[in-house]
Amino acid sequence: MKTFRQFNQILVEGRYGSEHGHRTVWNEFRHNKTIRTALGQAIDILNNKNSSDDDKEEAERMMTSAADHMRSRIERAKEDPEDPLNFNHAKSKNFTGGKTGDDAESYYKELENNIDAVAYSAREKKMRAAVKDGWKMVTAGKEQGKLSKTALRGGAEPYQQTKKQPGETPKQYKDRLDREEKETYKGVTSKTSKSDNVLIDPTSKNPDAAITHDYKKIGVSHKQGANTQIAGGEPGELRGVGAVVAKRASMKFPKGTERNNEYDRVFNMFRNIANTTDYRGSDPNQIRRRKAAAQQIWNRMSDEDPKTLQDFTQAQASRGGVFNKTTGGDMRDATAGIMTKVPATGKPQQGSSNKRISQMGGIIPRPTKSKGGDEGNRPMANRQLGGTANKLGKHEQPFNAFFPLAQQIASRRLRNDTVLGPGQ
Repeated sequence: MKTFRQFNQILVEGRYGSEHGHRTVWNEFRHNKTIRTALGQAIDILNNKNSSDDDKEEAERMMTSAADHMRSRIERAKEDPEDPLNFNHAKSKNFTGGKTGDDAESYYKELENNIDAVAYSAREKKMRAAVKDGWKMVTAGKEQGKLSKTALRGGAEPYQQTKKQPGETPKQYKDRLDREEKETYKGVTSKTSKSDNVLIDPTSKNPDAAITHDYKKIGVSHKQGANTQIAGGEPGELRGVGAVVAKRASMKFPKGTERNNEYDRVFNMFRNIANTTDYRGSDPNQIRRRKAAAQQIWNRMSDEDPKTLQDFTQAQASRGGVFNKTTGGDMRDATAGIMTKVPATGKPQQGSSNKRISQMGGIIPRPTKSKGGDEGNRPMANRQLGGTANKLGKHEQPFNAFFPLAQQIASRRLRNDTVLGPGQ
């Protein structure tokens, strides 16, 4: 049995990143004839609307056989220094603190943890083309997204530019306008990618794709183990993402009073939580009071408006609408379309899955005091923790595809009560 010090050494200094393990397994087997045949046949069955239950069971057996083949191959690779999957070929930069001679165990365990995520990826419809056509998986690296104006403003009114001042050069004028506009922003500031890896289609019909990188892309957010953080929004984050969610909700209604009322109804919930948690002090009584008040609003949203909570969770997990859409020019994508979950080392019962973030249920955030930075310089955060592939998190809700109509009826009733009076 390892001592705590030995165990901590693996976690802190020599741990091979699970997202790198996912990429390594995917890329090594994407052109493997045995794997592609098995998974291709499984996909044909799953795509056939007339497939029987027995057919679908056969597809599962094919995916299981692919997983077994991967495991056998990785076991052989341990003894073959020339095999691309051998530890000798692992890149040092993919280990926390750099690669050392003691990190082979961590490396092989992460390959094992990611086998099922690759072998059973055909279950997810959005990934079937990537599996069948052998798309390449690349790291998102330090890719950053371009924040949308809605997310940047965070509910603030659009900036009204001032006139050019006497003596200002065109460059000085532009720089001043940019500076003044940024000073009005109250929303999201983080441009960090939500993708850990990105699947790209190397079979693009665009003849210039190799130059322009204008590929089909799927961003993949990689999570390992239980209680993984989906998001940890501070007040600016809540205002920015809340504005994105409110704008989407309001666009379902006619332009004018109805649309404006719906935007205000949704955005005010997030603004209230942001204002409540925008506290940078250390008074424990203040922290307790604000945590309780914010939690009450989150809980009420979960009970009375679960569609908004689900939309917020999906926006936080994917960054869709928070980041502007990419239009070629880079093979990477800062938004995520798929969330891959793999088990922690030694806990295979947690399972593996690949699911569309658009089919993700809501997660009730838990307000907490932020850590890090100068003392008293960070506001409170609202953290969302997700569960494993096989078990929802403590505050996680199942996906519900039937909110829209019920939510529309509830929203109209609320607006009518507000504008016309109760019961009108």
